[in-house]
Amino acid sequence: MSFRWSLADDPTAVATPVAFEADGVPIAHVDLLGARESLAVEAAAVPDAVVGDSSLLMSVRVRVTRRAAAPGECALALDMNDRTPTPGVRAWDASPASGPPHWNGADPFWDGGHVARLPGGFATSFTDSGTRAIWRRRLAHGERAEWCFAIPLYPVAPASHPFPHSRIPARAHDDVVAEARRAWRERLARSTTIRSGRAEYDALERAARVTLLICEERSGPHLVPIGNPFQYRDVWLRDGARSVRALALAGERELSADATRAFLAFQRPTGAFISQRGQLDGTGQAMWTFEQAASHPPDGRLARELLPAALRGARWLRAQSDSTRAMGLPWPGLLPYGDPQDNELVRAPLVGNDAWAIAGASAAARLARLAGDEPAAVECAVLADTLRARFARALAREPGNDVPPSWPGPGRDWGNFAVSYPTRTLSPADPRVRGLVDRGLARGLAGYGPADTLHAYLGADLAMAALLDGRGDMARAYLDSLLAHSSSTLGQAEMFSRLDGGFGANLPPHSTAAATALDLVHALVAIEDGDTLVLAAGLTADMWPQAGVARAPTRFGMLSVSFDRPASEAPNAWRVSWGDIHAARVRIRVPEGQILRAAGDGAFGFDGGRWVVARPGVRSVTFETGAVPVVRGRR
Repeated sequence: MSFRWSLADDPTAVATPVAFEADGVPIAHVDLLGARESLAVEAAAVPDAVVGDSSLLMSVRVRVTRRAAAPGECALALDMNDRTPTPGVRAWDASPASGPPHWNGADPFWDGGHVARLPGGFATSFTDSGTRAIWRRRLAHGERAEWCFAIPLYPVAPASHPFPHSRIPARAHDDVVAEARRAWRERLARSTTIRSGRAEYDALERAARVTLLICEERSGPHLVPIGNPFQYRDVWLRDGARSVRALALAGERELSADATRAFLAFQRPTGAFISQRGQLDGTGQAMWTFEQAASHPPDGRLARELLPAALRGARWLRAQSDSTRAMGLPWPGLLPYGDPQDNELVRAPLVGNDAWAIAGASAAARLARLAGDEPAAVECAVLADTLRARFARALAREPGNDVPPSWPGPGRDWGNFAVSYPTRTLSPADPRVRGLVDRGLARGLAGYGPADTLHAYLGADLAMAALLDGRGDMARAYLDSLLAHSSSTLGQAEMFSRLDGGFGANLPPHSTAAATALDLVHALVAIEDGDTLVLAAGLTADMWPQAGVARAPTRFGMLSVSFDRPASEAPNAWRVSWGDIHAARVRIRVPEGQILRAAGDGAFGFDGGRWVVARPGVRSVTFETGAVPVVRGRR
């Protein structure tokens, strides 16, 4: 059901974009400015047992203020219809369209239940756009009228005795707003805290967390991540894997583990994990997901629970890759042909399938070590090394300076963008990866499909690869472009037009876009790279003093990091401190535009002074920099 408030006598009134609150709490605010009146809407939603354990109750307050100097009558209109604002976005499980609501007593009634509790004193009519209710009030200059509406997420069956009436609770709007604000702030306060040093990036990260928490549905005993509350109310392994990692990074341990357990339902008797026919990357993605959930922070019990399924997946990968070698197929030792019917849009052996197979085998080895099963760890590590060697031989045969979507060459870019991050099949410094990054992010965001279409998360893996390669400027440019195309509440669409920014029928928010945005913002400050903790990879000099991390789950334990400029040290000194973690080493990116001159605490520089490596066992490093020298050309 759609609800549209307007000033009935002023069709020229202009609405502002919808905004959530500054700290990311999803309480919506939107204004409407007319010639004689202004209208302000505030909306919040909370669980309420009366409307059901799978529903929410939304309270909407509409305030109309008289702007004109002379007194006059204002008219607030509410139009209701079951048509969606944009064609093609009706949820697959929505009730069949049956026209506008009708009246059962004083409230609108549709699909067997009441859809809203309305304030009294309105007149009703039917228009081309549906059912309309109008409230009229005479106001003097500066005077304000207020109406409150209660709207359940799903229609509520009416009470039948003694007379049919609405069972929608009549709650004070301010109470609903206060409850929603308190619940969301408490929830977000329990999560990981990331401060990037840029307010707009921090707002994006908070909005991504809210999106991930909203995009959850119960499936049997589990809460599972869904793609979108409108048109993608399903879970695919390739999308769910990103949500699980992001939830784990955000400190949502229970949600991450619960979703991971739900992934077990996608395993076939052969050991393969498939959520959509022909998508052979799902096995590696599921195994990678198991390790992400069990390692952030390390949880040996969860690792032991998931390891048997991961081992069956690893043995399926080995059998499939060995079969193509035994049959003498053109790309021996890699996974067989697949037809994903999506993304690459080609029937071929896909590069991304093999990259994810390597990631899955490597993840299974780490999972086995966490579970205390060394023979299984060795088995999976050997498989990962074998698959990596076969991948390298196949890539050496490929022409060009980057990585194609399929081994024969054709196809749209998709899985090949993941060959460095997150699969770690190739190093971020590999020339082919650098070529892929430069090509894929030539427009700031990756394109997909039509020439004017940009994709919100496809290029995020390339931005991460650039970040780990020391090119933090490319990662920030990616985030800047993403922010420029976000919705007004910082919800991320899957795709949008480069020309006008429109989303078409593919409405935001999208959980995978939120997950990759959260991952990238976290990585600016702290990210794992194998057995190394990488700090400040994307920080500029001005971001450094404001950046920080608190309660961040990593493979090395719970991480807290602070960055500062010690005034008592040299004039261009920098300090970074971290908690008691167990990384093999810590690598710190020198702020961009600076080069290392000296480092204390036994630290040393490498890569031309762009990075600092900390001595094992220390928990803080102070270093001094100078400006990068300008190399002038000769005439």
